[in-house]
Amino acid sequence: MLLLLFQWLQQLFLNVNSSFFLLLLVISIAAFASTAFLTLIIIKICHHYKFLSYPRESRWHKKPTALYGGIGFVLTTILFCLALFIFLPQIRPHFSYSLLPYPLLMKRGVSPFLGLLIGSGVIFIFGFVDDIFRLRPHYKLLGQLLAVGAATYFGLVMTFFSSPVFSLFITILWFFGISNAFNLLDNMDGLSSGIAIAASITIAVHSWIIGNYAVLFVSFILASSILGFWIFNKNPAKIFMGDCGSQFIGFMLAGLAIMGTWRDASNLFLTILVPVLILAIPIFDTTFVSIMRKFHGKKITDGGKDHLSHRLVAMGLSERRAVNILIFLGLATGLTTIIVLNAFNAYLALGLFPLVAISFALIGSFLAQTNVYNVPASFPRIMGTSIPNMSKAIMHKASGFRWWKHKVVEGTLRMSFLVDYKRRFAEVVVDIILLFISLFAAYNLRFESHFSMYYVEQFTDTVIAFIAIKIAVLFWQGMYRGDWKYMGIADVIILTKSSLISFLFIVAYVGLTYRFSNFSRAVIILDFVFSLMSLGGVRIALRVMNEYIFQHRKDFVPVVIWGNDKDELDLSLRKIKMKSQYNYRPVALYCDKVPRKGVALHQYWNDSIQGIEVINESKRLLSVLDKKKIKEIFVLSGAGQGNSVMLKELESKGFKIIKENQDDYLSYSATP
Repeated sequence: MLLLLFQWLQQLFLNVNSSFFLLLLVISIAAFASTAFLTLIIIKICHHYKFLSYPRESRWHKKPTALYGGIGFVLTTILFCLALFIFLPQIRPHFSYSLLPYPLLMKRGVSPFLGLLIGSGVIFIFGFVDDIFRLRPHYKLLGQLLAVGAATYFGLVMTFFSSPVFSLFITILWFFGISNAFNLLDNMDGLSSGIAIAASITIAVHSWIIGNYAVLFVSFILASSILGFWIFNKNPAKIFMGDCGSQFIGFMLAGLAIMGTWRDASNLFLTILVPVLILAIPIFDTTFVSIMRKFHGKKITDGGKDHLSHRLVAMGLSERRAVNILIFLGLATGLTTIIVLNAFNAYLALGLFPLVAISFALIGSFLAQTNVYNVPASFPRIMGTSIPNMSKAIMHKASGFRWWKHKVVEGTLRMSFLVDYKRRFAEVVVDIILLFISLFAAYNLRFESHFSMYYVEQFTDTVIAFIAIKIAVLFWQGMYRGDWKYMGIADVIILTKSSLISFLFIVAYVGLTYRFSNFSRAVIILDFVFSLMSLGGVRIALRVMNEYIFQHRKDFVPVVIWGNDKDELDLSLRKIKMKSQYNYRPVALYCDKVPRKGVALHQYWNDSIQGIEVINESKRLLSVLDKKKIKEIFVLSGAGQGNSVMLKELESKGFKIIKENQDDYLSYSATP
């Protein structure tokens, strides 16, 4: 697989025309500089005439910020695209194709790029008027309809189906959805513009690969123009783009995604798949927020701080880090789709969609646990929704009714069982999808272009048996008893053991059913490898997300844990990570234990536990306390007895010494 990838990259770069890319580079730099210059002027004008957005509860910024930043990159993009079409005749032929040859939907002989520019201009004008006068929803809808009408009139229509009416309907929904998705995504400094840059680059790469140079140039112009704005829009933002900018971005990317992938129209699913995965983050954010608001009984159209970016910040990440994570996810999803589609084959790309869907579903379930709707912290939550803790929060209301107490407890037990049942059911469904993809990938990689109808039938005949065997063994070995986000070495061992047992059962099944006649042994081995990697990867991914949030929470208080030995320090770390009410992040561990005589420290004691440095010298401890600005030290039970003088010295210097209570492990109280 890696060899195929390297061969594809080598062939791709051998076909590079230096003069062509020099022209592309010059145009991109000019677009970037023009937008940056215009944006700087707009910032000064807005501050001079007080065209500012002032902080309020529903918004994220904390100081007055300039508005109408979309004007700069919109003007640059449209003017550069028109200049490209007019003054570069060698590029003009690439703009001449049409997407849908239906006379009722297009004007023959005119490029759909003209429709895209006119439509984006219309939606920009309506967005700009909305930024100033706050248009009513039906006027916004009218503007979007006019914009889509202009684009479709010139032939910019999705070619998914033979029916022109249905194709037109799907195109309208696509433009509406993406335009509004980027509008909703503009909820944090640099987020919408950063995602737009990532999506534009992905479309440009795909267009370069398939030889669609018109889309390549326009995508680079759009990315460069937005980049010139992004340097002023990133955290802390000096200017906002407004609805005029966000809807323009969404409309342009929706159109470019269609034009950049239309040559894959021979495969219906891929025609839908590629644009969706390129714009996965705005689509997922809009879908996720809509589901969560509906789940909580809130209006979907209302604003709020419940988007993906807000939830990452609510978990403790900084605004800049949250935005960078989402931009990286968007870029990684798009580029992975393009590489798999072009470097390998279409069949392997088909298996990518459910993998991405599962990945985003896991991210959504992880972020949904964040309390962004002011649900009382004492209530357990599922998908962020309050489930009353009957035994504590409601019991006191039923203090005079014994029969109701019984019903409350019974209801609590039923709710707990229902919650656990749904979670286990979801885990099994995810595993079934992953196992299906693993076997499909094994067949595809083994036979590639020789994937004949015989092997397709063989795949359909064996897939149910293979999955049933693996799921049964996973249940037998207890893989559905724990929580994925706390997966450890023991769980990895159990999963590996389950995979090996399943492998043996499958070998026996194939031997009894096919006698190994016309059944590739390589498929069984590849399926074993892919299954183990996918099942383990999903579980480890949740653990990694949990650890990443823990390590990078900005609201955590950095502390040093002072203990006696390795096991005690390791246990204390696990307790702190599992208990969300502990708002601490251990950055160093201090050990009282002294190495045996004649034994070097590095031979007697590991340098780290769970990735956190272990210190055994007082000088090193003082250095870490000063360097990392630590003001609190946790002293575990029985620790520090041989260093009481040092503890008193640290306390006299202003450090807060927190000693563990004996009655409740990791329940701390500060020394007076």
